[in-house]
Amino acid sequence: KQDYERAFAVFERVVCLQPENSKAWVSWAQAEKRATRSGSRSSRNNSDDENSGGSSGRLPQPSAAVAVLQAGLSLNRGGPPAATAPLAQAWALLELQRGNARAAVALLARAVREDPEGALPC
Repeated sequence: KQDYERAFAVFERVVCLQPENSKAWVSWAQAEKRATRSGSRSSRNNSDDENSGGSSGRLPQPSAAVAVLQAGLSLNRGGPPAATAPLAQAWALLELQRGNARAAVALLARAVREDPEGALPC
């Protein structure tokens, strides 16, 4: 079993020291997703990626991976596009994997608006 908790502590330290480090944010989100899927960690809001809110009728809460990306976007609001566009792209991929194509398209559009040159294929 991987030691996710220790990894999360390292990711948290890295993003505290370098909040614009988009690779650290995305890697942390990927680790959160893997840990939740493996059962090593429940999501931050007791809702995993496949949870649709149960029979209570409530909307599903963000997964731990989404919460990490949201935190990165919040901390980097108004910062360099290189710090925010990759986070929006990663969140878009998570939404697409959850079957939420509309949110994925909106997040990809946001990433392109924030960093049009980063969206170029070459």
